[in-house]
Amino acid sequence: MCYTKKTAKPDRETALSDEYRDATLLAVEVKGPDEELDDARTQAEFYTHWTRAPLYCITNGTSFRFFVSVLNAADKQFSAETPSELAETWPRIYTEFSFERAKAIKTEAISERDRVRPILARYCEQVIQMTKSDSIERTVHRGRTKESVTSADLAKANSSMLISGEPGIGKSELIASLASELARYYLDGESTRIPVILEARGWSRLYSSLEDGAACAIAKTTPEISGEFVAANPDLFCLMVDGLDEARKDRDLLLNELALYARRERSQIICSSRVESDCSIIGIDCVRLDSLSNEQVIGFLKANGIYHAHSVMSRFSDAGRKLMQNPLHLSCLVRFLYVQGDNAVPRNLSAVYDECITSMLDFKIEPDAEMDSSYVRRQLGSYALKKLLDPETLPLRSFLISAMTAEEANQIEAHGKRSGLLVKTHDGTDFSHCVLQEYLAADYLAHQSKSYIKSFCEKHGHEKLLANLFQLLCGCIKSSDKQAVVFDYLECNNLALYMDCLRGRQNLSEQVQDAPSKEEIEAMRDSASGMRTIIQRIR
Repeated sequence: MCYTKKTAKPDRETALSDEYRDATLLAVEVKGPDEELDDARTQAEFYTHWTRAPLYCITNGTSFRFFVSVLNAADKQFSAETPSELAETWPRIYTEFSFERAKAIKTEAISERDRVRPILARYCEQVIQMTKSDSIERTVHRGRTKESVTSADLAKANSSMLISGEPGIGKSELIASLASELARYYLDGESTRIPVILEARGWSRLYSSLEDGAACAIAKTTPEISGEFVAANPDLFCLMVDGLDEARKDRDLLLNELALYARRERSQIICSSRVESDCSIIGIDCVRLDSLSNEQVIGFLKANGIYHAHSVMSRFSDAGRKLMQNPLHLSCLVRFLYVQGDNAVPRNLSAVYDECITSMLDFKIEPDAEMDSSYVRRQLGSYALKKLLDPETLPLRSFLISAMTAEEANQIEAHGKRSGLLVKTHDGTDFSHCVLQEYLAADYLAHQSKSYIKSFCEKHGHEKLLANLFQLLCGCIKSSDKQAVVFDYLECNNLALYMDCLRGRQNLSEQVQDAPSKEEIEAMRDSASGMRTIIQRIR
């Protein structure tokens, strides 16, 4: 430990300084005579890592163990169980456990650090520039204690965690905000970790190990960092894997890879997922992202030009107001109100998405264009559904060219990018938000035949990762016959999703709502005419 003359107490600021740490060659952990040395090693390794000492020793006064840090391998150990044994083995220990050797190891480590530090600093500057910090302060609550903490507290926690929440609640935005904060902490000298964001949907397709994925992400800015360097320095990085639910191929292998990495000493990972149970598979704590408060909803609407925000929200039902506490729903509502006017109230959530996507496409497609927005939307919906079901689907243009000319495929891709529904990625084009992709897929599916929809339900009705697609589908379908196909299947085969889909179709307006409560739905479910009664009341 480092003590100052002024206080005679441990001085953490000095102990963390490069000047002190660069001069530290040996760390010693001393235990009492009756204590086990195995218990002392973890503590010794902590101080060794803290001070960057290449040599460390643990002893209880009679037994001695000496360790030499070895890069990318287990530390080399020399043991002596008695003082006499120590005398016998001392020549060998002295040869391996020498200050000359320690200086050589330390000098090499300092040289590597000095080489890498400016590279990582440039990367952090790029992270801050590329990630837009959320202007709305978000809170999360911890799974076990239900304790509520702010996003700023999470950035300082220095612990692994999974951020869970419903679709569109803002998990990706929170990940980006945390990355920006961590990058600032590194540049300010308050943290030694570099945030690296990985998209889980790129797993198996773009990277097959977390270290290689991190190196590829950093290489976009600074190609000097390798996967081997990331693997050898887990204490330098905070790996942030966004959207575990979007990893459709080999998802179990990704979760296993995360679990192995989380068990590594000095590692830190932050993940996001709709599936809260992913945290138990990985072996990390879970925090759940809270919805926006009513005050934040009103503030967001006013900031986006909806000046009669209180009046707008007063026309929503309780269920509708709760749904609008979701940032994505709220953003789509703003577009809905721009088109329909402040006095309009959407029929249900799917109507909000419908108007939002239509306005996004119409705004960027000229009225006299060769193809209209509905055609573009249908083609994007076909691709969205195919990509949800098959992660190895061809890139968008290759997919479209199989059914049209190359010029038409290029136009559709260009319209999608200009509208904001598609974004350019380093390996092609992808949807800007998973929920928008799911709505396009649901809307496309809703326009297919009853037999096609029935077959789709039978094949995919039990897939947990498609639950939101089914909820959006039930809001998209306007034909009572097609509605019955979906609800009949779910009622008999997936009751939990069936109930969610019923509630998802509820009308959002207080003025026209006559939706059944949860208790009424459960009571009517068992009656012969219950299905038709429920659909009729919430249509």
